[in-house]
Amino acid sequence: VEEEEVEEKVQEEEEEEEKSEEEDLPKADYKPPPKIPREENGTGCNKKTYFVCNEPGTEWKKLPPVEPAEIVCARQIKKFFTGDLNAPVISYPPFPGLEINYLRAQIARISAGTHIKPYDYYK
Repeated sequence: VEEEEVEEKVQEEEEEEEKSEEEDLPKADYKPPPKIPREENGTGCNKKTYFVCNEPGTEWKKLPPVEPAEIVCARQIKKFFTGDLNAPVISYPPFPGLEINYLRAQIARISAGTHIKPYDYYK
């Protein structure tokens, strides 16, 4: 009987130690960063409107405005286009949109990275 009581006390002490250890652990106060709002049409990355078609003579389709999260993710992806604008972009990290959004994000990256020097500006 005494051995059972001793075992029970040992088990209770171990449980109390585990609870106190859990209470002593720091609490995570991580909050995900806020979503960056999309720039309005006519400003920033959405200053220009782009259209696309698969073959000459077919209907042109207007590309949607680009969002900052799409540009950030597009920088990390190396993937070929399929030609189907409504196809999902299967990649790592996961792209937050369809191929039409991926195309628009890549166009935004290219246009932001290419600048033309004005004539006589650097003389």
